[in-house]
Amino acid sequence: MCDWLVIGEEVEASLGILKDFEYEIVMRKNEATGNWNTVYRCKYKNCDKIMERTWNMIDHARMHQGIKPYKCGE
Repeated sequence: MCDWLVIGEEVEASLGILKDFEYEIVMRKNEATGNWNTVYRCKYKNCDKIMERTWNMIDHARMHQGIKPYKCGE
């Protein structure tokens, strides 16, 4: 098992975005394989969008919160 939380302050800061954000972690069964997968469901104002990766949930939370961490070249 990989402990990716120790790679730096930037990762911890990104995960901090989810601290006060409305979302839930749910298990979803893959009908083709029968395996269970962890997914993230946005609960911000009934958005209900589902993401399969933590980073996608962080980027989605940034969008709702108006956070723009990347600078445009223009």
